[in-house]
Amino acid sequence: MSNNTFLSINSYLVRAEAVKGDAISLEKSVTETDNVLLDKLQPDTEYKISVEGISKLPPKSEVSYSHRRTKRRYGSYRPQRPQTPATDSRGTASANRNQAASTPQSTYGYQIVDKSKFDPDATVIKECKRIDQTDLVILIDGSWSVTPTNFERVKIFLSALLKHFSIGHDASMIGIAQYSDNPRLEFGLNEHYDFPSLNAAVNRMKYKGGNTATGKALTFALDHVFGRSSRPNAQKVVLIITDGESLQDTVTEPARRLRENGVEIFSIGVGDEINLEELKDMATDPDSNHVFQVGGYNAITGITTQVLKDICRIKVRVVNF
Repeated sequence: MSNNTFLSINSYLVRAEAVKGDAISLEKSVTETDNVLLDKLQPDTEYKISVEGISKLPPKSEVSYSHRRTKRRYGSYRPQRPQTPATDSRGTASANRNQAASTPQSTYGYQIVDKSKFDPDATVIKECKRIDQTDLVILIDGSWSVTPTNFERVKIFLSALLKHFSIGHDASMIGIAQYSDNPRLEFGLNEHYDFPSLNAAVNRMKYKGGNTATGKALTFALDHVFGRSSRPNAQKVVLIITDGESLQDTVTEPARRLRENGVEIFSIGVGDEINLEELKDMATDPDSNHVFQVGGYNAITGITTQVLKDICRIKVRVVNF
């Protein structure tokens, strides 16, 4: 099922932020049919341009996000000083008027992306393979409430997610632990150096069963996964997937220790028994980019692209179309 089943874009927020200096930042809210004119950009100033889709969920959708904005960054842009247009004998500009009328541009030549020629989601997935060294530890709830069938669905989600990363010593390395009463290391960060090997290990994982002790799993990630096999200069990330509240312990202190050690935490809550405040308590701020909710395990693959966007921090260059 595609992501479009769950997200409906109602409007867009276009933002131009100066990368350096005191240049003013611009922000405009538009609908799909609006043309956008960024007419106050300063010449010889580099800007970071972003387009953010503002979405609302269908009332009966199985998927719900803790945030309603799907950020789509299109990289940097440096406007040039405007040139005086050439004129003909009647004093009118000799540029192609029809093209100018159909292509929205700012005073300094910024052209709004033609959505028919650009698929942001496809580009996000492609660009995930270009991120720098990242050590990603995934913590999977394997308690009784998950059930063996849903555990298999989690494995399908992980395969769909991880296939978009470049796996290797100079790219992304993945470790997975399953937890219930106690955490169990499925494989460490230094065990799989390509996707086929990694995917085979995911498929071999066996459902654990037991009660839920999420705090203990977070401590295990720091001390026994990052502590034993993480690369010194790699970005450190934890993705935790759970369908319920931690009944055996608390998550506040273990999550704080992870963040203080430079680990960025993302949390995914599945089903209607989750504790949203606990998900937020674990996750890195802002919650809007680090906390996800999905109505059931049969819908979890529907958030694959959104999770990739936030983990990979995609920044796509503005190109000429």
